[in-house]
Amino acid sequence: MTYSLGPWDGVPDPEDPDATWAAFMAERAETFRGLVGERVDDWLETKRKEKKMTPSEIEILIHCHVTPAVHPRFDAPAVKESFASFVDLGLIEPFAGSYKTTPRGEAFVNTLCQMPMPVQAWVHPLTGKIIDW
Repeated sequence: MTYSLGPWDGVPDPEDPDATWAAFMAERAETFRGLVGERVDDWLETKRKEKKMTPSEIEILIHCHVTPAVHPRFDAPAVKESFASFVDLGLIEPFAGSYKTTPRGEAFVNTLCQMPMPVQAWVHPLTGKIIDW
């Protein structure tokens, strides 16, 4: 079974034991090689396992969301890799010589913006209880 959702066309269902995730990732990586070089294989595999974003990737996505200007570090290899990945994931799309977020990318940025600030607390080192001031 595969999904058929726009940029996700052909993505293997992770619950399907017959899914060919490795073949799918290899095919997608082949698409990126012309844009970002051979390092994309390692980057895609890392992202697939970690399912996390770096601060630089978050900044790139927010940049695409708030301005149509070309990213100031667009020529950096890591930034090119992030742009290629975000296009493949359906988070951004080409727009007026640069990139903009898709509805999916906009939803992702909005989710980041709703993240509450961390709370700091004083904890008694022997009891582990929070100390009220």
